[in-house]
Amino acid sequence: MLIGRSNIKNLSNEILLRNLGYEGDIIPLEDAKQALDYLTGITSDFLPNPKTTPNYLVFLDLKICQQANWNLLNQFLTFPTEKREWFNFIVFGSDADVSVRDYALMYKYVVHFESKVMNGKVFEKILTLINNP
Repeated sequence: MLIGRSNIKNLSNEILLRNLGYEGDIIPLEDAKQALDYLTGITSDFLPNPKTTPNYLVFLDLKICQQANWNLLNQFLTFPTEKREWFNFIVFGSDADVSVRDYALMYKYVVHFESKVMNGKVFEKILTLINNP
């Protein structure tokens, strides 16, 4: 799931991920509210339980509407534990403020913080990290 500022940016990130061999679903969302609505929907008890445990990778850019994205992470913590286990968050932010990185990494489901802009090398590094924990 890509949460980014524009459809064009999300599309270019999706193309980069596909070119790097990522085969999972990519759902581009423009803001934290859309993302929370989506996460709430796919973890709803109204949907049938999946046969296998889903594995969602969420890219969250704190450079955009930082407070809304913190709220998204906090709301995510209210989901049932067994459903939270489906998700890994990759958070993008500024390296200028170490406290932001440290705060993001306090969340159990944030598996990586990246201070660089989203690009091919960064995505390749993240996919390697995710595929080889």
